[in-house]
Amino acid sequence: MKYLKLKYILSGLISFFMAFECSAAVNPAVSGPNVSPAPAIFPGGVCTFQFQLNNNGSTATSSSAVTVEISLSQLDFTNSTFNVATDIAQTTGNTPFTWSYNAGVKTLTATLNGTFEAFSGNTFQIKNLNVLAASDVSNPTIGANVNVVTPTVINSSVIDDNVNAYTYTAPAAILPIELLSFEALKGNPCEAKLAWASATESKFDYFQLEQSTDGKNFAQAGIVQKSKGSNSKYEQIAELRAPKGSNVYYRLKMVDLDRSVHYSKTLGLQSDCSKKSSILISPNPASNTILIKDFNSTGNLYIYDITGRLVLTAAISEDGNQQINVANLTSGTYLVQVTSNEGVFYSKLVKQ
Repeated sequence: MKYLKLKYILSGLISFFMAFECSAAVNPAVSGPNVSPAPAIFPGGVCTFQFQLNNNGSTATSSSAVTVEISLSQLDFTNSTFNVATDIAQTTGNTPFTWSYNAGVKTLTATLNGTFEAFSGNTFQIKNLNVLAASDVSNPTIGANVNVVTPTVINSSVIDDNVNAYTYTAPAAILPIELLSFEALKGNPCEAKLAWASATESKFDYFQLEQSTDGKNFAQAGIVQKSKGSNSKYEQIAELRAPKGSNVYYRLKMVDLDRSVHYSKTLGLQSDCSKKSSILISPNPASNTILIKDFNSTGNLYIYDITGRLVLTAAISEDGNQQINVANLTSGTYLVQVTSNEGVFYSKLVKQ
């Protein structure tokens, strides 16, 4: 009887000391989890997950059985590019953990491979995480769970902490130019009337009408039209001179302030014109004077620089032998427009 009583007393003491020993071994705690930026951007957003791992007890922990498991919600480790060596950083503390990544289950694991000193802490960052879904402030759906797994004698596996952060859907990029319409109508048999309207003109510079006879190779067909601002309307008359019954194609070249270029859809009109299709400038390139050759009508000549600025005007005689002085023009390429009762004609001039 005394033997049994002593046995129970010893058993109780052993249990007490085991319990005391177990309580002295501290389970590392997680604190300060966050995702930044918050809100994160969706789609195409990239964010960083950060958390602290602390030993707040008076006893150091040293066991390879202490592991940290991290799983994500609506974030992606980007299997093709995620790199444990570069995408995980320990920004504070010196507790030695070894990290590994399981691409199959998308779980990141850290194993304690040294001593976690008492009253010490560490801050970790996991970078370059892709945002996979949109959410809102009231119902955040992205974040990470941090699960500290310790030896059985210390604690069972528990989810120590988790973090949620909300995302917002990135607004569609505002295009410098957005067209509402672009139309091509016949004027007289040798003219085309082009009309277009804009919805948005933001950081936009100018329109340039272009013309082609094959739908592939386009050339400048009219003067530059500078931006008037959003919700504006534009018109331009262009020559429709090609063999009768053939098609002439038009499109808009649209140039932003940063010199980016966009093109409208291509429109086609069938030519009913049996007159000549262009004017001939001689010499071209020119140094001092030019002649408009084979032009059998009186009219007016306008020369524009590449920005659409009118730099020279002149009257043209019917015989086409009038010399036009271009000596004061700087070297470069110009658009020449001739108007007469026969229509509107365009050509390029290179000034040496």
